[in-house]
Amino acid sequence: MPRRLCAAVFAVGAFVACSHLLSAAPDRASEILARARQAIGGEARLKAVTSLSLKARSRSEVAGSSQAFTNLEMHFLLPDKFLVTRDWPLSFLRRIEGFNGNQLIEQRLSWGLWADIGFGDGSKEALARQMASRQRECVRYLAAWLLTVPEQYDVRFTDAGEAQIADGRADVVDAKGANDFAARLFFDKQTHRLLMLSYREPPQPAPALTASPQDVKPPEKGEPLFKSIEGPASKAPETQMHLGKYRADDGIVFPHRVRNESEGLLEEWEISRFKVNPRLGLKQFERKRLPNGPAAWLR
Repeated sequence: MPRRLCAAVFAVGAFVACSHLLSAAPDRASEILARARQAIGGEARLKAVTSLSLKARSRSEVAGSSQAFTNLEMHFLLPDKFLVTRDWPLSFLRRIEGFNGNQLIEQRLSWGLWADIGFGDGSKEALARQMASRQRECVRYLAAWLLTVPEQYDVRFTDAGEAQIADGRADVVDAKGANDFAARLFFDKQTHRLLMLSYREPPQPAPALTASPQDVKPPEKGEPLFKSIEGPASKAPETQMHLGKYRADDGIVFPHRVRNESEGLLEEWEISRFKVNPRLGLKQFERKRLPNGPAAWLR
């Protein structure tokens, strides 16, 4: 075989071999998540979770002074049911927040009566925004507790390098998904456990610009949800969720201390227990019946 032809064949073969190795090389974000999942229970055990509950005691501070104490319960029935219940023991108030499939649940109990909580002008757009916000909240907690999220939320993880944070040196992974979900996860390089999850909520719009319905166009693929009908928006502050005090409940290692920090706001949770695959009935995720039939929207 001529020398030039041999060289060409060798070059093509080397290129194909290198391309195969590159395509087969594991993604660093996937490696980080695989180690983290193994550290808290393993892929098989995590994938077997179909429902999850927790109970916690919460303490919050505003501007370092005023404090409020609440009892907190959180329930997940995968893939599309999520409910948070908060009780204020000193004021006899209760609030439930979440969703059941496509139905938003936002209600409060005061003086023995349940009432719906309204948002903005009560329009479909305002309710859609709140629904998207609750879905982002659900995804954040699932990512923090289980390091995995149901496929319908379309969350993608990518490598974001390394960082030094208050809790130690960390591997960093970015997460993005449906409903403008975005978060950054920081994993301890030694234990591989999640140290912190940070996020910013999508900008809240200023009062909507005047436009007729035919002028409003749907957002292009990849654009932020509702962007096409927003006025000028303000950037939301970053929230940092610090996780610690890990211990096992029902075979999975969960964080039992959570500290949420944002501008002027601090909230700390002491979680007493997680329950894996508890029996959660569908009625548990139904909206509470109101005293006078249709919802009386509170503003």
